Amino acid sequence: MTAALFRYLLQANIAFILLYAYYALCARGNTALALRRVLLLVLPLAAALLPAVAAWQPVTESPVATLAVIALPAIAVGRAATDSHEAAPLVSLIVYALPAVFLLLRTAVTTALLLVRIRRLPCRSYGGHVVRLLPAERGAFSFFRYICLPFGSPVAGPADFQIAHEAAHARMGHSFDVLWSEVVCAIAWCNPFVWLWRRELRLVHEFQADRVVCSTCGNRRSYQFSLLHNTRSEAAALSNTFNVSFLKSRIKMMNKKKTSAGRQASFLLLAPLAAGICLLFVPARAENVRTSQPANHNVSQQVPATGSMADVSPATAPTAVGNAPASHTATAGMQAETAPAAAAAILPAAADTVIPADRDEEVLDTAEQPPRYPGGETALLRDIMDNVKYPASAMEQKIQGTVVLRFVISKDGKVGKVTVLRSLNKECDQAAVDAIRKLKQFTPGKQKGKPVAVFFTVPIRFVLP
Repeated sequence: MTAALFRYLLQANIAFILLYAYYALCARGNTALALRRVLLLVLPLAAALLPAVAAWQPVTESPVATLAVIALPAIAVGRAATDSHEAAPLVSLIVYALPAVFLLLRTAVTTALLLVRIRRLPCRSYGGHVVRLLPAERGAFSFFRYICLPFGSPVAGPADFQIAHEAAHARMGHSFDVLWSEVVCAIAWCNPFVWLWRRELRLVHEFQADRVVCSTCGNRRSYQFSLLHNTRSEAAALSNTFNVSFLKSRIKMMNKKKTSAGRQASFLLLAPLAAGICLLFVPARAENVRTSQPANHNVSQQVPATGSMADVSPATAPTAVGNAPASHTATAGMQAETAPAAAAAILPAAADTVIPADRDEEVLDTAEQPPRYPGGETALLRDIMDNVKYPASAMEQKIQGTVVLRFVISKDGKVGKVTVLRSLNKECDQAAVDAIRKLKQFTPGKQKGKPVAVFFTVPIRFVLP
């Protein structure tokens, strides 16, 4: 679960970088300000959704000759609950989350304090707008519906431009965009392109407000001189400021001719780019393809094991067996793994570690109602882990690796025949088989309303502390 979340965050950040890079390429000098604003606001959402869309794939049938069985995730025995390769993503996720939480809290506190501060300011009505009066040394700014001007501003000339500019910000709801940009930057704080994206969004806000002022006041040159004149200190954080931020870019945009329709249409290529990014992440979901199987078959047929394992025993080469089950959350010393979706040859069972079935009976790979262990799969995995005892002789010889077992849950819910599909050594094999034989009675599986015997497979990893 932790590794999957970490992988998702990585993919989302990669998608953001690719989308923003293309946007920046198309946006240089583009006068389609409304379109630029919409694309910038949607871009983080698209980057967040693309990995999720790529991860969701309909399960398709593939005419593969192998047969699927009910499989349990691998269980690690002999060390702490969190494996080293699972601990690394968890630690990385914690390191990633702490600054994000801090930035989100800072944004919330700053917003609350700014609102409290604005409401305490004296106000006056001017030109149909309620204006809050700031100390004389502060610059004009707006925040949601509030327009704040420094005390002592003249009642004509530059003040008209300032009020018109900040009123444009308030009317177009730019403060909502600002808060949205702060949330995105907090969540994806380690991505440098996110901070460039926030700056670009602020710049587009200024372009839009400047365009409104130039169109309503009718004196573009006077407005530009007003911007140069009001070179005050920066206003409060999270606010939309009137003065010199992005001054050179703003004046250039005010004097720029309208961008041609053909160049504006270049933004439409963001859609196929997003589709390409989605396809880029799809191969990681090869486990979505499952093998087709008949409704039932006899136990005499060969059935491949499922599960992921990496055998580090010097006596056995690493082998991947069967198709992977869905990933599970590791709990209390149990560790779920994801296997490659590729069938492998079945290793012969060790004769001295196979416990005969109590009676001959037809055994199904799956059932309409699978057998259920008391407490569910989590309790089943926990009991197997608790039952497995690492053989002292194997620990002394530093033997590590994986034993793959196939066992039968009979029609009455009891554990029947246990077969070693992959052997590690005699002692570890027997320890794994003994652990399965100690399991509690299951609720039997049912097929067409009748109790049936069903196969289970489970990999048990022996790993030294």
